[in-house]
Amino acid sequence: MTYSFAELERRLAEVPRLSLIHLPTPVDEWPRLSAKLGIRLLAKREDLTGFALGGNKGRMFEYILADAVRKGADTLVAGAAAQSNYCRQLAAAGARLGLRVVLILRSVRRAVDREVQGNLLLDLLAGAEVRVVDCEPAAQAALLDAEADKIRAAGGVPYVPQREKGLGVVAYVHGGLELLKQLKEMGRSPSAIYVAAAGETQAGLALAVKALGAGVRVVGVDPGATWIDVPARMAQMANLAAERLGLSVTLEPGEIINTSAYYGDGYGLPTPASVDAIRLLARTEGVYIDPVYSSKAMAALLAECARGRIARGAEVVFVHTGGTPALFHYRDQLGLPQTV
Repeated sequence: MTYSFAELERRLAEVPRLSLIHLPTPVDEWPRLSAKLGIRLLAKREDLTGFALGGNKGRMFEYILADAVRKGADTLVAGAAAQSNYCRQLAAAGARLGLRVVLILRSVRRAVDREVQGNLLLDLLAGAEVRVVDCEPAAQAALLDAEADKIRAAGGVPYVPQREKGLGVVAYVHGGLELLKQLKEMGRSPSAIYVAAAGETQAGLALAVKALGAGVRVVGVDPGATWIDVPARMAQMANLAAERLGLSVTLEPGEIINTSAYYGDGYGLPTPASVDAIRLLARTEGVYIDPVYSSKAMAALLAECARGRIARGAEVVFVHTGGTPALFHYRDQLGLPQTV
C-alpha cells in the first residue's frame, strides 16, 4: 500500500513533537561539483537546521524529547563516540528544555579524544556532565543503563534517548516526506539519495520512500558501525516507526541498501578518500562536511561516479547530515598545519 503526501503528513501530525529546529531545510544545487562529476547533484542541507550548529539529530530530538517531557524526565542519559554529533545536539536540547544531561562518551582515538575541542567542547559549554571512557560499544551501553539506574535510585527520572529507536525513524519519515515534496515542487526526479547512516536517518528515509511509492533508491554509507548488523537494525527500527504511524508498510533487511565499502579502518577514523572529499567540496562549493559521517558518504558518491555506477547525467541527492564541528578536532588527519 502507498500513501499520499497529505495522508502521511496527517499521521505524522498525530505524534507529539517539540519545536527545536528551522524547517524545512533547503535543497541546494551544487553546480561546480556537478560539472566535475558529470551528474546533477542536489544537496538536502540537514546541516542547516539552525540549532546547536545544525545536523540531522536535531530533527530526531523534536520527537524523542517530546516523549521524554511527556514522561516527566529530569535527566537525559546518552553516549556515543567522544566527538558525537548526537551528544552535542542533545546537550544543547537539554539546555533548551531545562533538563540535566549526562554523557558517557567512548574514546575512538584514545588520548586525543579527551582534548576539549570540536563537539566535546560544545557538550561542556552547554553544561552537560561528561565522562570519557575506553571501552567497546556494548560495555558503554551497559554503563548508560547503570547510570540511569543510579539516577532512578536517587529519586530522579532518567530518560535514555537512544532506547527510543522508533521515534528517531519517525523524524526521518518526516524528513523524507519533506525532501520528496521539495523535489516534486522543483520538478526533479533523482535516481538515488546518498546518505551517511547506520541507523534512524536512512531507516526513516527508506520508509518514507516506500510508503509514498517514490521511485528512488536510498543508498546508505556505513561510517564504520562494525558492532551491529546495520540492515537488520534499520529494518527493525523502520518497522517500529511504521507501527507507531499506523502504516501497513514494512521493510526487510534485504531492502536496505547500505554499503560498508568506504569506512576504512573504522568509525571516527577518516580515510584518504574521505579527506579528499572534504577538500573537494570545500573548494568547489564552499561547503564543509564532517570527517566521521558525510565525508565517507561523499567519498562513496565520488567513487561510484568514477566507476560508472552512477551514470553520467544522472540526478542524485546528497543528504548533508551535519557534524562540521568535529572538523576542528581532526586537523592532523586533514593534513593541515598547526600554525601558518
